Amino acid sequence: MVGTQQLKESLWGVRRIVSDSFPKGCPQLLNTKNTRTGMRIAGEIVEENATVVWLQAEKWFADIRTFPRCSGLESYAFAGTVDWGNPRLCFHHLLNTQGIDENDNADFEFKNSFCIERGYILIDGVRKDFEETWSIEKISAPCKASVRHNGSKIRSVRVDQGTESIAVEGACAIHVSMSSGGLKLISSVGRGACVHGLLESLSDPHWEVVEESGTNR
Repeated sequence: MVGTQQLKESLWGVRRIVSDSFPKGCPQLLNTKNTRTGMRIAGEIVEENATVVWLQAEKWFADIRTFPRCSGLESYAFAGTVDWGNPRLCFHHLLNTQGIDENDNADFEFKNSFCIERGYILIDGVRKDFEETWSIEKISAPCKASVRHNGSKIRSVRVDQGTESIAVEGACAIHVSMSSGGLKLISSVGRGACVHGLLESLSDPHWEVVEESGTNR
């Protein structure tokens, strides 16, 4: 017969295994707005006019990257969940406006109000190291992540932080600010009709909250 102490230890072991199998958020990125301030590829500074903003709850995130029309580059966005295993952060893309079904990961070094992300990308089939610098803004208001479903599939992901939100679907994305003066579109990805529909969806009651995180103090 299994003793009480053995049973407790066995149950604790099971709980620990189950707990460890779930994705974990990164404590330094909890409830943050992250704006890219610089990028290097293979040691060389990348000069670009992209505006890159990433909102992070605990495990859920939404990332939008927009270029000026004159650049000829395609703006895009993606959203999903992260899994933290110091120093590596894995991004699981559940939606990507480029239609790319992939995950990525990189190592993070934190330095007070900013962090450095290091990893590699493939350019014309050649692996090259990259380094991105991010400004970290800790949000004092509660943050939440929500999804909408199309049958059994996730249709939309949305991260709300204080007065800002990023919402991503398969073909479009929006970054908005919300205040007493109403809704303001900061940036968008995709065609007008899709963007308009996503904007209108923000007042849709069918968003399901999948995560809520407390305030940074």
